[in-house]
Amino acid sequence: MTYRELLLELQNLKEDQLDMDVTVYINFLDQFYPLTVESPFRFSDSNYDVLDDNHPFIIV
Repeated sequence: MTYRELLLELQNLKEDQLDMDVTVYINFLDQFYPLTVESPFRFSDSNYDVLDDNHPFIIV
């Protein structure tokens, strides 16, 4: 999924759903987790050798 596809999915949520906490489901653990309280989005830099610089990622 791209961030553009994610945005399209988010735009399909109802108003009350947009006010709910962001939660992710980790399938292999069969667990739900909230995104972190501090900014859930970060952008990679040279410290992340598996991602290109400035690639966004979400912290779970």
